[in-house]
Amino acid sequence: MALKIVVFGISGKMGEIVKKLAHEDPQFELLGGFNQNSSDFTLLEKADVAIDFSLPEAFQKNLLAAKKHSTPLVIGTTGLLQSDHDLLHKVSHDIPLFQAANFSLGMALLKNLSQKAYKMFPNSNASITDKHHVQKKDSPSGSALELKECVPHATISSIRKGEEIGEHQVFFELPEERIKLSHTALSRDVFAKGALRAAVFLEGKEPSLYSMKDLLEHMLCT
Repeated sequence: MALKIVVFGISGKMGEIVKKLAHEDPQFELLGGFNQNSSDFTLLEKADVAIDFSLPEAFQKNLLAAKKHSTPLVIGTTGLLQSDHDLLHKVSHDIPLFQAANFSLGMALLKNLSQKAYKMFPNSNASITDKHHVQKKDSPSGSALELKECVPHATISSIRKGEEIGEHQVFFELPEERIKLSHTALSRDVFAKGALRAAVFLEGKEPSLYSMKDLLEHMLCT
């Protein structure tokens, strides 16, 4: 049976891609979606999972709507405030939530490898380079901040130019060697595909806050 989904921010760049890919994949049934001005969320009652790629200003409204209708929620909205994160953790006790700043499996692997490299070289001079298109509002990006959680002592350099979809590099400088880990997104489809994969993962889960780390571990163990 197809997974029934709805999309917050369905008219945005990512929402449009999720809509396109969902229509092309018989694994999903797209029921519809909402924009920033939506106020009627009853469609959530029919959905198995909702996906949020809206603006930060709409995040709390969307999250509370998902909670009200007991709909699991995949969250790709970035640029959230501390109050948003606080509410996110609170609501995760009521419904299953999946949050990621970047839904690429390649990026999830980069974070995993960066964390391992940090454990091996804790005294290295570490840095993160974060490249995105000029329209990218948050700087550093959510992905860069998640990488810094893996490498706490790293410095971040953010570059905004052209139409760069997303490139992240992590460097570990040592007296005898230099380690470079990198990931480049070539299409926004990779983020939409990852969000849809997260929606499948989230169906039937217990209330909690899940991440790409959980999805990666699930895929490596199956």
